[in-house]
Amino acid sequence: MIKTILVPRDAAEITRRVLATGLALARQFDAHIELLLLRRDPDDAVPFVFGSLSSNKFRKTITDVIEHQEDDRAAEIRHRFDEFCQENAIP
Repeated sequence: MIKTILVPRDAAEITRRVLATGLALARQFDAHIELLLLRRDPDDAVPFVFGSLSSNKFRKTITDVIEHQEDDRAAEIRHRFDEFCQENAIP
């Protein structure tokens, strides 16, 4: 028996169509819907962009920027998910 519908998102946008599909499945199986957000690890992004030319200070600056962007993206996606839940009477 399916009890949880996991709706994974790794892109910046979260579409109503994806959430609506997850909700339809959850209702069909009397299941719970959860949103899974995949976040980039800022440390993983730097070597691919700058390679061994990165100084520690520069690397820290870049990872801080990426981390801040990921925090903003997560907050926006959470906001959209909460709105969707409210509009569809999901507790």
